[in-house]
This record gives sequence, structure tokens and C-alpha cells, in this order.
Amino acid sequence: MGNPGLIPMRKVGREKFSTGSRGPILQYIHVGKCAGRSLWEAIKVSPVVSARFSVVHKVHVRRPTRRRADRYLIAVRNPISRALSAFNWRYWLVVETENQASRFPNEMRILRYYGNLNNLATGLYLSSGELDEAVARDFLSIHHLRENIDFYLGTLLPKIDASQIFGVVTTEFLAEESSALLGVDDLQRIHSHAPRVPNLMKNLDEGATRNLRRFLRPDFLVLEKLSEMVAMSNHSRTALLGQAQNV
Repeated sequence: MGNPGLIPMRKVGREKFSTGSRGPILQYIHVGKCAGRSLWEAIKVSPVVSARFSVVHKVHVRRPTRRRADRYLIAVRNPISRALSAFNWRYWLVVETENQASRFPNEMRILRYYGNLNNLATGLYLSSGELDEAVARDFLSIHHLRENIDFYLGTLLPKIDASQIFGVVTTEFLAEESSALLGVDDLQRIHSHAPRVPNLMKNLDEGATRNLRRFLRPDFLVLEKLSEMVAMSNHSRTALLGQAQNV
């Protein structure tokens, strides 16, 4: 059932809405490729959100603002799984459909050159163990790989209290956690790209996975910090901090 009190507000480079209720502002941190659009639709019809918060701001492809009175809802995912999903999503939009072929400089060239995340990740470190700076630049030229988990949360978490975090929803347990936190049981998956991804692009070998674990260490560290700040189930923590990889 929809939220009858929801009042849309004009978009100014971001999305937000007023619930018509009294309460603090909720900042929804939509980390890219964490099923964030699906969760946003659930937030808009959540009876819990409409009762507790006055305005909801979606923070996407920008850093959240630290405000003492605000509360935060955060969508996260295992960093390796997120990177795999991000590469494949951008490959589809930029190379396969060409819908965003010229949105970001050099992204088309880089995606075509590597072809899949396994190839890109394999090249991140030289045989000496040193980072290959050129490959790292290529990695960070891809949309959503550039705006990683640390981009959204790295400077925020040390500056807010745990009491300001309304909740955390993981992609791995999206339906279950959305139901518990938001009171929304019929969550609809939006922008689900997995069925279109060839098997060759879904897999990472041991070397690529090891390199990603090392390169994405800031993401893993910020998720460890987050797991210490909020009550998180063992299966959610394991999914976020383990070696999971899925599109």
C-alpha cells in the first residue's frame, strides 16, 4: 500500500520528498550498485519512514552531508560483488547499448580494452607487488568504481554517532532487511542486470579476487567500521566482509 502522506518535492540534482510528518531529516545514502533504486522505492512507501521522518533526501554520486540532527539510512554491498556488478552494468550501458557511450571521457575505451572485470583486476598489481598506476587510473575512470563505498562513507562515519544511523540494508539480504527495517514486504527489484550478463563476465579467478581484496581495502575497512557502529546479523557481516562475488 502506498504512503498517502508523501509529498514530492522538486528535484534539484537530487531526489527528496516530504512525508507530511514531523521529525528529523533522513539522508538515504544510495551507494551505487547496491540495489539502491529498489530500496528507494520501498522507502517512499514505508509506513515506518513516513511516521518517523519529515523529509527524506537521497544521496547518490555525491558525498553525504554531516548534520547532527539528521539520521542516516545506508545501502551497502560486499565490495567485490559491487565492483563486479558496477563493471558489468557500465559495460552494458556504454559498450553494448551505447546509451551512455559519451557520458564519461575514456570510459568506452577502457571498458572495451579490458572486456571484463577479471582482466582489469588481474592487471592492478605488477609482478613486484607494486600497484600499476595506469591500470588503477583506468579502474577509477569507470563510473561507480570511482565512487566507491569509501567515497560515500569514509569521511562520514568518523563524524557521526551510531545513534544517528537509522539502519543499514545490504544487497545480499535486501528483501529480509527491508521488511524488518521499513515494514515493506513487497519490494520490487529495479535495474536488475544479472540475467543479461554473460557467464564469462560473472566470474573472477583467484588472482583477480586477491587483487580486488587488496585494492578495495578502504571499502572493507569502512564496512568493518559500520558493522561496529550498528547491530548487524552475523550473516550480513559475513556477506559484506567475505569474498562473495555475484552480479
